Amino acid sequence: MAFAGDIAGLEEAVAALAYAAPLQPMAASLKDRLFEKISADSAPIAEATIPASIATLLEQSTQATWQPYPFAPGIEVATVRLDEASRRVDCFVRSLGPVDFPQHCHAGDEEIVVLQGDIEINGQFYGAGDRIQSTVGTVHQPITHSGCTLFLRTSLDDEILV
Repeated sequence: MAFAGDIAGLEEAVAALAYAAPLQPMAASLKDRLFEKISADSAPIAEATIPASIATLLEQSTQATWQPYPFAPGIEVATVRLDEASRRVDCFVRSLGPVDFPQHCHAGDEEIVVLQGDIEINGQFYGAGDRIQSTVGTVHQPITHSGCTLFLRTSLDDEILV
């Protein structure tokens, strides 16, 4: 507590700094530039780049063209958007019953939205409406105990380990 007085004095000095600086005139175009920036930031994002509501995604999954996932029996995938330039894919993934997904390492960030059912990742359980994010280099092997339907956004370069 020997420094409590010193700290209080420094806090007062720091608080006064903002008032000690000379006033600067505001640029005439600042307000217009600020509102342009706000408008640009709040402009609608292309529908394909953001997940819709859970109900909408689940409905879209019923219209999808499903293909067997080649790395694990019992899993199906339906591609929503594939971007070769950025090496990203948005897709639906489903399992009609219990299954262990392949262990894999992420080459890019991954986002999962659980649309129905359950998924367990590293001992953490997730259900409908939950959102899971994994970062580059993350290794995991998800499990579903009762089956699931997922919306997945990930890298095309993820490495299947098992």
